[in-house]
Amino acid sequence: MQYPMLTRTNYNKWCLLMCVNMEAQGFWYAMEQEEEEEVLYHDDCLAFAAILRSVPLEMLASLSTKHTAQSAWEAI
Repeated sequence: MQYPMLTRTNYNKWCLLMCVNMEAQGFWYAMEQEEEEEVLYHDDCLAFAAILRSVPLEMLASLSTKHTAQSAWEAI
């Protein structure tokens, strides 16, 4: 799945497309899990990979220190 690259001027469009695409693929819940809900490791990895593929190279170093897709999403 190819995602649009995040830029300073298109965050809202990027966010919408990311949400819809991750929901369609079944791993959006990794971003907004319910209380006590456990996120499958594989789904978290897929979500994290989708995020990393769609951000500028300058952001990779800071996002690589995050441990979950949700923490990377919140950092953006």
